[in-house]
Amino acid sequence: MHTSPYICAPAIAKLPKGVQKNDDALQVVKRLWLRQPRASGYGYIVGGDKCCKVGHF
Repeated sequence: MHTSPYICAPAIAKLPKGVQKNDDALQVVKRLWLRQPRASGYGYIVGGDKCCKVGHF
């Protein structure tokens, strides 16, 4: 989980495998980012990646 929808953004959490709730999605270049409400704002996680394989969560 990152602070913004960019791979180089700081990580704020490591999420366990399984279903994660999100409230929005954003397509940036070749990645699909999912936004998750957090206590201090929002967190972002890659939901799909056309560059390389991303683990399913």
